[in-house]
Amino acid sequence: MMLDACSSDALTEIINIGVGYSAGILQSMLDCHIELHIPRVELLRAEDLPKHIGLPVASVHLGFSGFMMGDAVMLFPRQAARNLAALLNQESPDSPHLDFLCGSTLTEVGNILLNGIVGTISNLLDLHLDYNVPEYSELPLQDWLNRRDGMSSVLLVRSTISVENHPIEGELMLCLDSASAQQFLERLRS
Repeated sequence: MMLDACSSDALTEIINIGVGYSAGILQSMLDCHIELHIPRVELLRAEDLPKHIGLPVASVHLGFSGFMMGDAVMLFPRQAARNLAALLNQESPDSPHLDFLCGSTLTEVGNILLNGIVGTISNLLDLHLDYNVPEYSELPLQDWLNRRDGMSSVLLVRSTISVENHPIEGELMLCLDSASAQQFLERLRS
């Protein structure tokens, strides 16, 4: 499967709409300036993903089913996740409470971002999706991928979140099985 230029442009625009929506929600909740940027979208085979993602990572996973089956995942390098949790909780990056806060903070941020983006995709492409409860994990990426039987395609979106002018690098992934990836690309092209 290939992501042609037209599909890539359409997907980038849809994701930008979802990101804008999510950033607005986060800004109003946290009363701080948040910018989210989406520089590029790539379609990868699942087995090639570890070559593209730096390890170790902290992640939030949002499973979905319906028209397509898969997971939406926000990935942050662990230190970036700690920095984001520290900023959002107004804690020092050295705080002993930060480990506890990191999981709950990133789960909430991931829930807002992932629901905003996947919801926008679902609404604009008229897809019916059912969502699972988001989960925070610090599992090595390969361990997580090994648990996802049938996961063959990954749409990798490289992004940066800036909270109060502190850039925090992260990635968004849409991980789909072969049939779902094919259906999704066909719907995107129509």
